[in-house]
Amino acid sequence: MCGIIGYMGPRDDAMSVIIKGLKKLEYRGYDSWGMGYVRADGTLGAPIKQVGAIGDFDEKSALYKKIAGVKNSFAVIGHTRWATTGKVSKTNAHPHFSNNGKIAVVQNGIVENFNELKKTLEARGFKFKSDTDTEVIANLIEYETGRVKSKNRALFAVRAAFKKLAGRNAIAAIFEETGEMIAARNGSPLIIGVGKNEYFVASDIPAFLEYTNKVIYLDDGQFAIIKNRGGGIEFYGVSSRKKIQRRIVTVGLKLESVDKGKFKHFMIKEIMEQKDTIRRL
Repeated sequence: MCGIIGYMGPRDDAMSVIIKGLKKLEYRGYDSWGMGYVRADGTLGAPIKQVGAIGDFDEKSALYKKIAGVKNSFAVIGHTRWATTGKVSKTNAHPHFSNNGKIAVVQNGIVENFNELKKTLEARGFKFKSDTDTEVIANLIEYETGRVKSKNRALFAVRAAFKKLAGRNAIAAIFEETGEMIAARNGSPLIIGVGKNEYFVASDIPAFLEYTNKVIYLDDGQFAIIKNRGGGIEFYGVSSRKKIQRRIVTVGLKLESVDKGKFKHFMIKEIMEQKDTIRRL
């Protein structure tokens, strides 16, 4: 189990938004964490990766100040990892980039046929830096992008790539070429948060609840494409080229009910609150 969060919109503190969101998702993975982003000039920045729990990340550290100092990044993705495919390391932490460096992907799930896909891509000249199945997804999307001439080729490439993945998966990807973010789901949870001219993508609502309580639940076999700089969102079926409609739901969750409070980690909070939970039963 891993945690995904993404942001698309006009905030100049988008990097800090993602760090906060990752800390809300730390219960989904303690091994390592990372971030990818589109710079103000439209190019992808170098990935930021760390081994260890995001909850231990010191906001007074030089790295935090460096991350928070990145302004006007309109598209950011983040990930907190519980290792499944590949050992715990910075190299295996997400996000993973395509060979051309223009696509960044974070994933929750397991690609059951990743060895087969990897061998096929290697035969086509693709190189791999990590031991993960996620890097296979990034390179598979790049390969499919090269086969499409349409101006919507990112959309078609993700659909084609996602259809080839066996297993339960959810992904969020950002594209240098178009500045878009695409989120796709098949088995693993993925939720869209809807704000004013901004959108969030996450494995769980608390990751963005501080900013909006309006959500759209992605169903299996669906994906969302969020336009450059939060310029709108569209939904499609993985097996169909037709656009689909999704309903915005207002959730009643309160921020304080999903906060760690005085505890350093959510797991510690859950353990310490068990007595009160049992008492209420």
